[in-house]
Amino acid sequence: MEKKSLKESPFDNIPDKCGVYLMKDQHQKILYIGKANNLKKRMKQYQTGKEDTRLQIPFLLEKVHSVDTFITFTEKEALILENTLIKKHKPRYNILLKDDKNYTCVALKISSDYPSISLLRYPLKNEKAYATSKPFTSSLSAKTHYEIIRRVFQIRSCSDQEFKNRTRPCILYNIDKCSAPCVKKCTKKDYSDSVKGAKLYLLGDTKKVTSYLKEERAKASQDLLFEKAAHFHKMLLSIDGVKSHTVSVTASKNIDVLAIIQKSGFCIIYKLIFRNKLLVDGKHYSFSNIASNTNATLSAFIHQHYEKNDEKPDYIFTPEKLIDEKALSSLLKIKIENPRIGEKSKLVSLAIENAREVLERESLQEESSDEILIELKSKLKLKNLPIMIECIDTSCLSGKDAVASVVVFKHGIPERSLYRNYHIDSKVYSDDISAMKEVIKRRYSKIKTYPDLIIIDGGKGQLGILDKGLKELNIINIEIAALTKEQSRHDKGLTKERIFTPNQKEAYTFDRHSHLLFFLQNIRDEAHRRAITFHRKKKVKNSIASLLDVIEGIGPKKKQLLLKTFGSINGIKNASDEELLALPSISKTDLKNLRDIIV
Repeated sequence: MEKKSLKESPFDNIPDKCGVYLMKDQHQKILYIGKANNLKKRMKQYQTGKEDTRLQIPFLLEKVHSVDTFITFTEKEALILENTLIKKHKPRYNILLKDDKNYTCVALKISSDYPSISLLRYPLKNEKAYATSKPFTSSLSAKTHYEIIRRVFQIRSCSDQEFKNRTRPCILYNIDKCSAPCVKKCTKKDYSDSVKGAKLYLLGDTKKVTSYLKEERAKASQDLLFEKAAHFHKMLLSIDGVKSHTVSVTASKNIDVLAIIQKSGFCIIYKLIFRNKLLVDGKHYSFSNIASNTNATLSAFIHQHYEKNDEKPDYIFTPEKLIDEKALSSLLKIKIENPRIGEKSKLVSLAIENAREVLERESLQEESSDEILIELKSKLKLKNLPIMIECIDTSCLSGKDAVASVVVFKHGIPERSLYRNYHIDSKVYSDDISAMKEVIKRRYSKIKTYPDLIIIDGGKGQLGILDKGLKELNIINIEIAALTKEQSRHDKGLTKERIFTPNQKEAYTFDRHSHLLFFLQNIRDEAHRRAITFHRKKKVKNSIASLLDVIEGIGPKKKQLLLKTFGSINGIKNASDEELLALPSISKTDLKNLRDIIV
């Protein structure tokens, strides 16, 4: 049977549901966000290419490494979530409108003594000043509900300035669309009662409005005013849109909805994030070797995740009642609920469905990775299955600011918590070879768990250094390999690269489209990216320090104090004279010297 390449695998095992999909590259950067009434069918369209003739699609698909999905109840919810995620992440292959318009909502300005009603773009700039409806994908729907509130509750729609300056009622009072609080045609208490009713309507309580519109419809029918009766009937039909289920209107406060799925020691916790009535994001957290039950695992997660989280929600919904729910709620100052009926329980069900989909996808990904590892073991004639792979890369420029990085992959998946960076003393180790010797000694003389396979970027020379370094530490049970680029090219899977191992005279070669080659290059490129990023940060930091070194009167202690207080050269530059002189060891002479150099 012919194996599928990694280029094709992201589009497999997609749920047959309505929702939103996020295409990501090998570094988990989002490339494209889209929605679909059927996610599985949409992915098939990308694979066949028959129904999508957009010019950018072939370029996009070449870079796609994985696809994440969010399952939603309806296509309308998927549309709103897609829009929110696009504006949050700004993917390269999505079109973001320049005017950045959002969906329309009905907003009640509750910060005023006499609140007014208006149509505004969502989300609002000053959200605390308003009570709002759900965002409407159709501006016509928003206008209909706006008219219902004006007709039923007679809330003013004029500006605050106009409200203050009125001396007589406007025409809206005459057609029963405003109670004219501007000229005291109603008491403040009556107006406050109307505002409370309008707020309840915006939150989905439609009983009073429905009763009023039914009475008006019946009255118009009795008076043979059929057009007027039809108008009220149309309003009643519009109210169904408020009553029908929409995730963005479930609660008036910020909520996180959690779900947990455990299977064979592997655990997924999924979090749906609602902010200001809108589903804005979904995240999942993966754990392995979990011995505790779901209740204890979820309690531990909530405690650790929210204890130092600045953006705490008002509510957390959980799929089961936690044993220590009251204690957690008191400690974190968050209300924790386990909804079993109604709209809230439907959200928990949605989170569970997303968690199951992620668990299935990651389980299949792990199985697929294990297949690759078995094939790699066979190809390189390794003694053991390379469950844990480490890759070392060094970076330096003209012997300065030398660094090294080690990345770790388990079951073919990056284990970023085990990544490490190393500072190399450039005075002692001035080139890549000596830097490699240093990091091998420091790394493998201290760690307790050895990897199954170590990969380095280079040829026979680098492989020999790695082999000698490990033998000097009396380590003989780690297998090693060197991956060398064809003509120093970095075009990921399109080069005929070679792999050297100690016990093989000739290098192993792979087809340029081989999924094994792509897998190894992905590991090598991850290490390279990590080392380059760390090197750049160190270079910038050292350049800042070296600028302070040339300033007369600024020694190591003063330099450390300045950087600790202001963070950077720009921070020192933007600080006032008073702030600089407030530091215990900075004199007026030091201030003058700083201002002369840092301008």
